[in-house]
Amino acid sequence: MFHLLLFQKNKELVDQFSLRPASFYRYLNQSGCIEIEGVCDAAKFDALRLAFNVLHIPSNMVDGIFSVLSAILWLGNTTFQVSISLSCCYCRGSVLEGEGNTRE
Repeated sequence: MFHLLLFQKNKELVDQFSLRPASFYRYLNQSGCIEIEGVCDAAKFDALRLAFNVLHIPSNMVDGIFSVLSAILWLGNTTFQVSISLSCCYCRGSVLEGEGNTRE
């Protein structure tokens, strides 16, 4: 499902859900296999949208599903580190702040 969302061709959805290329997300790039030869994820995404439409799933609910998927991908890029005193928790490389920044 993640791949379908990332390889679809709708620029509006890319902007709406703050999507990046599949290689950007840790959940997807760990295997080193981003695309499967002969599989058209964009066409499968169109079929998925059609299925949502046939099932009369409201567009706001579909957007909610895609929003959750996008959030899961972004959260997968977040790393956490606990300080030695255990009094503070740091988020290193926050996807919102950029790589290498620390937020207390």
